[in-house]
Amino acid sequence: MVKISLTNGLLVTALGYFLFTAWSLFEVFFPNNCVVPQKCVEPNWSSEEQLSIEAYFLEANETIGKLILRTENFSISEGTLSATNVTPPVELYRNGTTKARLLASSAKNGLFWTTDIPLVVYREPLRTAYNLLSSQNSIGLDNVNSPGDNKLVNFWLSALRVYVLNTPVVFTSDAVPPEVIRLLRVTSKGSRVSYFPVLYVNPELQKTSDWISIPSSTVNRKADLPYPPLEFTISVESLSVGKFRLRCMLAMITGELRSYGKFIS
Repeated sequence: MVKISLTNGLLVTALGYFLFTAWSLFEVFFPNNCVVPQKCVEPNWSSEEQLSIEAYFLEANETIGKLILRTENFSISEGTLSATNVTPPVELYRNGTTKARLLASSAKNGLFWTTDIPLVVYREPLRTAYNLLSSQNSIGLDNVNSPGDNKLVNFWLSALRVYVLNTPVVFTSDAVPPEVIRLLRVTSKGSRVSYFPVLYVNPELQKTSDWISIPSSTVNRKADLPYPPLEFTISVESLSVGKFRLRCMLAMITGELRSYGKFIS
């Protein structure tokens, strides 16, 4: 009769957990394609399909305003990078909020995707080393980010990162990953269900360097002078299904943690 010690039991449990985690991670990067045609959700695009993205300022009444930037046509498998200098609405410099509407289209499907994003957020200013024995910081400037100064400042989204799925996965309708299903835009033709190219944006989770502080000298000023233009870049990054899902999972986890914090507070 075989006797199982506590050590062996813990070892088997740990090994089982490791194998389960490894298999779950494998499924993230290599999902199973649908095998039952009646339950399949197929892509109506290929990785070489040409897309284009346009960004417009969004007016106060939620209507499309001035064009900010239009990218050149790019293939889903490669992505693109487009940049321009733009003069935003005056409201931006008066502690207002500014949003943009993104439109994605292709020659095959026409306009298939749209979303609104914030171009301005209010955050604490970037901190620098501060000398407690003087009124200067480490670079010799007076009164910059002194301790106790918690005033929020405007940050402009100088680089918008748009992630596009480049793997044409055939999903099973009742087994679409939860982090992906909310991004799918589907269409049907008879009994056939297909989905458009999948794009994802989340400026709040982008790098801090993508947000630039708007100089305080241009905010709330009364002088009748032209406001300086700001840089704006659209970076379309092509991701495999594994990397795309991991990024979406991170966003879901971050959102849940924030909701827990609000509930506790």
